[in-house]
Amino acid sequence: MDDSEAAFLVFQQAAVSPVTWVMLSEILPLAIRGLGMGTAVLVLWLVNARG
Repeated sequence: MDDSEAAFLVFQQAAVSPVTWVMLSEILPLAIRGLGMGTAVLVLWLVNARG
């Protein structure tokens, strides 16, 4: 892994990834937030495992 790849990973984990989780929790209504977040986590894990 060269320096540019390491810099990309640091930026991704520090800036972009937390925004994903905050946006998911904010757009789901409180009544279905648990089920919605569980579904979102499952989908994100499956997509990441495939890629």
